[in-house]
Amino acid sequence: MIGTIRWNAIIGGLGAAATFISSFSNNILTTTLLRTLYSFVILFALVFVFRWVLGTVMGGTNPERDSADSQPEDSVRGQRIDFTTPDEPSGLSGEPVPSAQDDREQDETGFSPLNPPKLATRNKVDSEEMVKALRHLSED
Repeated sequence: MIGTIRWNAIIGGLGAAATFISSFSNNILTTTLLRTLYSFVILFALVFVFRWVLGTVMGGTNPERDSADSQPEDSVRGQRIDFTTPDEPSGLSGEPVPSAQDDREQDETGFSPLNPPKLATRNKVDSEEMVKALRHLSED
């Protein structure tokens, strides 16, 4: 985690003070104090979660992790995120992007794209038939 518990107390106290000031004029004292307590507890917990997430993402100092550096690399695998990009482009599976020569080899293997059948259109309907159908439907 990054920071100390003081951050939790400061943020929780500021939120509680803001809640008390905004709630005091509209509510009785017990309701105001109860809402102030809720505000303090919720903000105190949220700052803990925020500090933990920030510490995890930024890779803050952790005595357990520092001692793990002396262990074999297999036990540390998956503990850190590598934000560097590779020099050469690669596919989603980590294999290199196929070249033009590979494309020609695929063409020789008999690959053909999908050719779906075309949609058939109906013969043109006479306008008289359309008028009859429209009159029949509008009678209801």
